[in-house]
Amino acid sequence: MSLSTSNGLNDYFLFNDLRNGHSTIHSWDIKETTERQKEICYLLLKNRRKSVYGCLDGNPLSLKHFQDLDKSISKSELEELVELEILKKVDYAFQINPENIKELIEDEQIILDKCEGDVLVVDKLKANRVLKLKKNFQLKQ
Repeated sequence: MSLSTSNGLNDYFLFNDLRNGHSTIHSWDIKETTERQKEICYLLLKNRRKSVYGCLDGNPLSLKHFQDLDKSISKSELEELVELEILKKVDYAFQINPENIKELIEDEQIILDKCEGDVLVVDKLKANRVLKLKKNFQLKQ
């Protein structure tokens, strides 16, 4: 980005998206957190963009994912970070019960056609080209 001053000289500013750079401030740096809580947050920061955890950028990690990275992480530790509003819970996947399916409108049927077995993964819907091209379709959670 270039900004010109009144003296005709240009000052140039380069804005970089440095994840965890030397000047990055995280919510866990502002809120009172323990060293253990900071370790868990850094673990998420380092791993959430890995494709093994999902198809989009910034994937949510489940308790099992956290425990695969560090077996000592407990559900209560993650719940504490949610209470501090550092982490948040998100609906990532839904299990479809075919017994509850009545008559479907076209958009609902398109969504259910994208299920893997009886599991519907939200990020896969968001990344689906057919759904993106369908102009009147909006995924609401």
